[in-house]
Parts: sequence; C-alpha cells; structure tokens
Amino acid sequence: MWQFLALMLTLLSTLILYLTNRHQRLLTMTIPKKWRIASAFLWLGSLLVWVQLYTNSAAIFLWLLSTMLLAKSIPLLSLLKRRGVAHD
Repeated sequence: MWQFLALMLTLLSTLILYLTNRHQRLLTMTIPKKWRIASAFLWLGSLLVWVQLYTNSAAIFLWLLSTMLLAKSIPLLSLLKRRGVAHD
C-alpha cells in the first residue's frame, strides 16, 4: 500500500512537471508555471514515503529510478493520443 502511494506521488509530481513545460503534447495548453512548486513538494513528499519504507540508500535509488523512468515514459503517452487521421 505504501509503495503504491510513493509511486503515485512520484508519478503525479513528474506528470505535473511535464505538463508545465511548453513542449508537452498531452494537453492543448500548458498549465501555469506555479504548479512546479506543488510538483517539487509532491516529489519531496514521495521521497519521505520511500525513506519510511526502505533504507536511505535504497529509498533514494528507488526514488530517482522511478522519477527517471516516469520522466522518460510520460512524453511517450502523447503517441497513444488519438489523432484526427483517417485510416484507409
């Protein structure tokens, strides 16, 4: 249960950070830059949950690993978005 919470906090913080970027392709408009502060607090909150679950070194490793994987995976979601292309 706590692992799921830590992963969801990491996902949410990474998603918010991505959506504040002007080059994101999931939404038609970017969300305001002030959401980056909320993203940073969620990201640090996820670190606290990871530290409660594992030893410090393992927690930091999992925190950075999950952030790295999510940061690379979230932009790929725009490829799954349905485009207005007609298939013949």
